[in-house]
Amino acid sequence: MIRAIHPLPVSVFVIFLLCMKTSSLGSGSLSKDGKLMRCIEKEREALLVFKQRVGVETKHDILHSWKKEEENCCNWKGIGCDYLTGHVNCLYLSSFTSPISINSTTDSIDKLLLNLPYLNYLDLSNNLLGLAIPTFNGSLTKSILHHIRNHSKLQYLNLSSNFFDGPIPKFIGSLNSLRYLDLSNNYFSGVIPHELGNLSKLQYLDLGYNYILKGGENFKWSFNLSSLTHLDSSTIYFHHPSTWLSFSLRSLPYQKLEVSSDNLDGYLPTVFEHHSDLQFLDLSDNHLTGSLPNFTGFPSLRVINLSNNEFSGSVPDFTGCSSLQVLRLNNNQLEKWETQSSELPSSLNELDLSVNSIHGTISEVHLSNLSSLKYLRASFNSLTFKFSSEWFPHFQLSDLSLASCKLGPKFPNWIRNQRHLGHLDISNSQISDTIPNWFSNLSTVLYSLNLSSNKFRVGALSDNCMHFRGLLFLNLGHNKFSGRIPKSVGHLISLWTLILRNNKFHGELPASLRNCSRLGFVDFGLNKLSGTIPSWIGEDLPQLYALILKSNRFFGSLPYEICHLSNLHFLDLSINHISGTSPTCIDNLTAMIQKRIEIAEHIYSSEDSLVPIPGPQSICL
Repeated sequence: MIRAIHPLPVSVFVIFLLCMKTSSLGSGSLSKDGKLMRCIEKEREALLVFKQRVGVETKHDILHSWKKEEENCCNWKGIGCDYLTGHVNCLYLSSFTSPISINSTTDSIDKLLLNLPYLNYLDLSNNLLGLAIPTFNGSLTKSILHHIRNHSKLQYLNLSSNFFDGPIPKFIGSLNSLRYLDLSNNYFSGVIPHELGNLSKLQYLDLGYNYILKGGENFKWSFNLSSLTHLDSSTIYFHHPSTWLSFSLRSLPYQKLEVSSDNLDGYLPTVFEHHSDLQFLDLSDNHLTGSLPNFTGFPSLRVINLSNNEFSGSVPDFTGCSSLQVLRLNNNQLEKWETQSSELPSSLNELDLSVNSIHGTISEVHLSNLSSLKYLRASFNSLTFKFSSEWFPHFQLSDLSLASCKLGPKFPNWIRNQRHLGHLDISNSQISDTIPNWFSNLSTVLYSLNLSSNKFRVGALSDNCMHFRGLLFLNLGHNKFSGRIPKSVGHLISLWTLILRNNKFHGELPASLRNCSRLGFVDFGLNKLSGTIPSWIGEDLPQLYALILKSNRFFGSLPYEICHLSNLHFLDLSINHISGTSPTCIDNLTAMIQKRIEIAEHIYSSEDSLVPIPGPQSICL
């Protein structure tokens, strides 16, 4: 799961800046009198020994900067020093791209921590420490925690994403200087120790995505964290989650609250409305019900994620959230867009209303002031988008997803100035028009285009969809296009999915299609295509995963070259005029494990707008 990066509390951010001062700039620490502060030799030697032990096995960017010939370790990346004493007080060894792999027989980490007794900042996140080092009593690594226990000056501790397992050690509650604690994305189990309630200075606590960690019957210890402003307890199991949330909101001055996938149920606590300093609210993936409140009086709120719940009623007024950038209400049971009261703040960057039952009309009145909007998603609702033909928005979208909304009957002219669109889905939107000429100039970064299940007028498919060289996904299925498939389809050399299903195309497959060598999924079923199955399909489309040509007018025998498609899982040539004997080599296609079985409904639905989900493999001739 990809997780958002959230701003640090101010005091924690100050700690971070002080530690990264030397790490980022590589200029060393300055003493009070302005002289360059040198690090302590014993600590420098400990760092070099650590690099020697683990550096052979990794190309970690930070370790690579630790040069033996550089005498002042305060200049090294990831190292911060006290400007008065020269002691290393900050150690930053987070690795997002090349995790440190430490041999399980070494004691590298514990020796390093033993020789760095003045640390107040320690970041070992995003490594593989829990996999490589033996555990102690089913808990964290004995060597690491034995010496973390002794670092009572620690204000910042990040051990996230390390595969650590076992109970969270109780002694962490004795690190009384901690302001920031991140143990997320591990495999901690058992009940969260109540000793964490002793961390009275703690401002940031992230325990999220430890999927078997429990909050216990009594989570009241968290109410003692009087300084806590940022909490992520996502996926943690609580006995009475909604009761805990209500008490927690009464007790703590939250600025960031992330409690997703926690089995919360019932109504959204009304006490939450008193948190005017709230900046980030994520209660997604729960079972919350009832109507959404009017979000008035939240000038600092930047993110609201209430997706994947059971909220009903109307979309409320959000103009009171003057700083709001992200609003996710998707996958609920919302029913109505109030023309007058459903207002949006001008700061909005992302709006997701998809997969609800919302009916109503959205006009330029609702969107005209959204100059920062980049993501507009409202698919699978009963919304009508009604704009003047002369209206053009001030925003530039990256993602426009309005499947199953009403945009037609005319092709929406208001999108013609969108130059940054990457994803466009206006399928099943009651358009009965032609694709306009200006469409080919729409966006140079378009990678996904879905115009399926509309009522485009009968006529040949123009080249207007064939100029997007970066296109990966193209679905024009379930329309009334006729004529030949244009040769310009061969320009789409990055294409992986091409769906022209259920139109009235005729003639042979264009030979230019062989240029699309990355094609994985092709569905030309239910057309009037004819000719023989070309041999170049097997020669030039080696990545084909599914080939569906059913219900056309192909004739002749199946070419031997089809056997070159070693990745082929689905082949449907049924209801054609294929004759002769199928090549025996088809039996050797290792991806095929079933023969002459109709492709199951759950494998591919003709109404789907997404790339099909892999399932049982089949062939239908």
